[in-house]
Amino acid sequence: MKISSLLRAYRANRYKRRAKTVTDTSRLVAGTPQDRLLGLDAVLAGAVGCTVLDIGCHDGTVAQAFARAGAIRVEGCDISRAAVDTANERVQLEGSAFHVVDLTGGASALSALPLRPKYDIVCYLGMHHHLKGQMSPAALQHLTVAILGRSSDIFVARTPLRHFDELHEMIMNGGFAPVGDLEVSGKVGPSRVYRRTMPTA
Repeated sequence: MKISSLLRAYRANRYKRRAKTVTDTSRLVAGTPQDRLLGLDAVLAGAVGCTVLDIGCHDGTVAQAFARAGAIRVEGCDISRAAVDTANERVQLEGSAFHVVDLTGGASALSALPLRPKYDIVCYLGMHHHLKGQMSPAALQHLTVAILGRSSDIFVARTPLRHFDELHEMIMNGGFAPVGDLEVSGKVGPSRVYRRTMPTA
């Protein structure tokens, strides 16, 4: 294994250990809450009456924005118990809930959660690069396909630019097409909105 791969795996596992123990959730993410909403304006504007799944919901900042924008149900998951507790306090929509999960367990970890089969909007923000350092390429591909399968319409992705081409290809192969250009933001990495072009089973 290359030194760079070992270093990435070490950093990813260090994040995982910290996420499971930290009580100050601000220490887990880069940027401000406002940074985490960059690139989401158009999706938030169209969220009225929608169901939303936030993969890697952190403390519910993004989920709360969707609730305030008129989403009827917002659910999510994260590895941090402290972050999930905060998200559950922030979002009080009927039927909304946030769950603790370690997605390095792959697609089976996602399917074990009490989630709906489909959501109008799925957000996958700032997660891919963390999982990449902890999972085999095949397991990450399988998990990404499972996450994409939860979206009936819109998929929003954010990851550091060095990983975006790989993630973009997975999303395109999953039956989506980009809506507009890549939104380049600061500390939280670029984001892009996709719309489903191929129906799900």
